[in-house]
Amino acid sequence: MTGKWQALLASGQTGEIEARLRRYDGEYRWFLFRAEPVRDNHGNIFKWYGANTDIDDRKRAEALLPQKHGPWN
Repeated sequence: MTGKWQALLASGQTGEIEARLRRYDGEYRWFLFRAEPVRDNHGNIFKWYGANTDIDDRKRAEALLPQKHGPWN
């Protein structure tokens, strides 16, 4: 994840990444990380806004769904 995150920041573009993180108690949970650059009048990034959302429940539900193999399945 570190390499993907660094590439996202280096691109200077808005983006998001899903990754698993380990909690204090050793449990792993899925998170969605979003980043949005804030630019000055010259187009230079002077700070980033970000949000981290716990999506573990969604990922577990998706794992229970049958796999789709085509647009009509």
